[in-house]
Amino acid sequence: MLKLINFFKYADRDLVKNYDLVYRNTLWYLMELTEIQRINSKASLQEFLFRYFLILDEDIDAIALDFINYEIIIETSVLTSNFKNKEVCFDLLDIENFMGIEISEEPYSITTSSLDFIKNYRFKIPHKFNGNSRTSLNFEYTLEFLSKTKQKQAKQLSEFITQKMPNIVFENYVLKFPETVELYHELN
Repeated sequence: MLKLINFFKYADRDLVKNYDLVYRNTLWYLMELTEIQRINSKASLQEFLFRYFLILDEDIDAIALDFINYEIIIETSVLTSNFKNKEVCFDLLDIENFMGIEISEEPYSITTSSLDFIKNYRFKIPHKFNGNSRTSLNFEYTLEFLSKTKQKQAKQLSEFITQKMPNIVFENYVLKFPETVELYHELN
């Protein structure tokens, strides 16, 4: 369960509180799978999307079409703890509203390189994720046989999406939370 105080210390809580727990847990779950500690910059958002597209067992072209036609980035159905299906859909504005979400207090937003992530990735249900919740997303078990084509497509799509997000979004975030520039860094 994500408490606003713990995982949204440097996020706009007025925006985040408009999303229910299923939305917040779904994004947390995906960040845990992609090993992105926080989304607070264009680089961390792009790396999150890149890794998400890699581990998702879905055709990148289909994901790209959903984004081009509907601006949908993440779409799933979640079976909640009370055994009801809830549709969860993140578009560009939703991702913008979650700027600052974090899953740890690591000093780096991105703690491993893309190559290390690809080499070491193994699907696992994150230990903090509610055991009764299930998503309709299917994930690769490993990236051991990842094709160069899928890697290139994931990179291009993540770049395309982050380019669609106006720079003012990232600039306004830094203006609202200037301390994050000093606290958190990207791993080089």
